Amino acid sequence: MDMQTYLGNMDRLIAEYSTLMPFTTDAETFYKQHGQFFMVVALVGLTPDLEAVRNQILLSPTVPTYDLVQE
Repeated sequence: MDMQTYLGNMDRLIAEYSTLMPFTTDAETFYKQHGQFFMVVALVGLTPDLEAVRNQILLSPTVPTYDLVQE
């Protein structure tokens, strides 16, 4: 699967997740957790040739959000 298709699948998964998960009273916390969760999901699905990128992101002191990395 090429990267564009993979990212498209991620965007679809995010949209589905958003319709199933209710919002919490603290929207800022929700969006941070939401973004970090999908960052980890995206990293798990990367191909082995991108292992260095995955390791670099996971070894950082904080896990960035999916939206931040996608930009």
